[in-house]
Amino acid sequence: MEDKGEKKRIQAVAVLSVVYALFFTVRTAEHIFSWGALVHFFCALAVSLVVLWAVTLVIAVLRQKVRAGREEGGKSVSDRRFFLTAWGIYTLAVLPLWLALFPGIFGYDSYKQMEFYTGAEAWSTHHPVFHTWLLGTVLTAGKTVFGSYNAGVALYTFLQMLLTGSAFAYALLFLRQCRVPKLVTGIAGGFLLVHPTICLLSFNTTKDTLFGVCFLYFLIALLRLCDGENGKREIVLLFVSGLLSCLLRNQGVYVMAVLFVILGLTAFLRWRKVPEKSGGMQGRKALLVVLLLVCALTKLFDLACTGIFRLQKGEVREMLSVPMQQVAAVLIADREGTAVLDDTQRADAKTLIPDEALAVYEEDTADPVKGIFPSAQFQAYRGEYVKDYLSIVVQNPGICADAWFAMIRPYWDMSLARYRGLMAEYTGNCEEDYGIRENAVLPYVGHVLKVLAIYGDYERIPGVSALFNPGLYIWVAAGVLILSVVYGRKKALLACIPGLLYFCTLLLGPVALVRYLYPLLLTIPVLAGLLFENGREEKE
Repeated sequence: MEDKGEKKRIQAVAVLSVVYALFFTVRTAEHIFSWGALVHFFCALAVSLVVLWAVTLVIAVLRQKVRAGREEGGKSVSDRRFFLTAWGIYTLAVLPLWLALFPGIFGYDSYKQMEFYTGAEAWSTHHPVFHTWLLGTVLTAGKTVFGSYNAGVALYTFLQMLLTGSAFAYALLFLRQCRVPKLVTGIAGGFLLVHPTICLLSFNTTKDTLFGVCFLYFLIALLRLCDGENGKREIVLLFVSGLLSCLLRNQGVYVMAVLFVILGLTAFLRWRKVPEKSGGMQGRKALLVVLLLVCALTKLFDLACTGIFRLQKGEVREMLSVPMQQVAAVLIADREGTAVLDDTQRADAKTLIPDEALAVYEEDTADPVKGIFPSAQFQAYRGEYVKDYLSIVVQNPGICADAWFAMIRPYWDMSLARYRGLMAEYTGNCEEDYGIRENAVLPYVGHVLKVLAIYGDYERIPGVSALFNPGLYIWVAAGVLILSVVYGRKKALLACIPGLLYFCTLLLGPVALVRYLYPLLLTIPVLAGLLFENGREEKE
């Protein structure tokens, strides 16, 4: 038995070392297809093998000790009391942060969404319509009751704080019910409570915060249903959290659709292999029905917004960030004589990416080029432009790969991101137009939190820098995914899938921002904790 466990550990170390070496190469290599990148890869592979061998050995010893020392007695606290206690502890612990950031950070797209809500600009589906309505409604309620939009922001972030705390408590309760060791559950709670990025974004009015809360609830409900639970509570929670996830982020529906296909295919294969018996298959059927219903209702909501309420559709260029950035990089390289383009490709490319777009080109964000991109021109000759783009990529794979990786590299290490400060900034003319401004009760505490989250002074501390880096999710998810496959932990494997699907949508975006990783950071304790699962307890 020990030989079998050692063999699995060797397999896990080998595969994970290759994956982490690739991550290091993406993080550090200037050009992906180069001899330098190859050297980076093999150096990182050697280091990863040594480090992971030692780390997995320590984890194996710790798991044995935890199992040997685990109490076999009953639970001393009921699930309800555990949930309420965890929720209360979180709320009391972060209440000073709410006062320190009072009324909350009116950041990112919030100003533009208020312009939509108040009618200052034509309302469009570029930003999620539901979140725009929710944000505007709460801020207007605050102004009506307390006399200012500033009070509305405070009300919004306070309610958001309560919802975030409930999601954290529910995640810890889930780990407890999976009989994850108390030490691991405590570390998971501490991670959610003290991580500076999580703390700061939890009081930001950006849609990603509420999306992260719903996404965490959705993940836990998904795991419960796939684990054989098919009660009304789990089904309702899956439906509500899944629908809200789709309404709070436009790419949420793509995650649900692909997840439906994956789970439907696995359920079909399992049904063919094993005759249908009881609860487990019923739970999976309910899960598939809920996912299909969520996708259908989201689509109907979008059709209602554009068809009935006549809202403007988001422009197609929002989905073309990577291709336009790659073509711009090729045109710049063509000026230097290092790209392969014929006259027809060059002429067609310049109709979409003119010289003024190349003049504002930035390698880590597609927003400057996207702002000049002629969407109408592309729509008129879409087929021809797609063919040109594919041929340009085939002829210039290195340039296109470097252009793409320059945009997404911060996801592996957010210390590389230039726009980390956005998560603490009030955007637009919010003070002049709406009277929204910072009025911190504990300004020094808020300043310390911002310094930790934005400027990353902790990055100079070995170990702590990795733990607090928002890019940690990618490394943890890859590790949990591989370990769950090697050790046959199906629940941990399933827990990785929704987050990785969402992360794939981020890889096609115009820029790597910290707020996009917030929903994924919230799932880290669940992913890591499930590696220590020791079977489900009966529900009370």
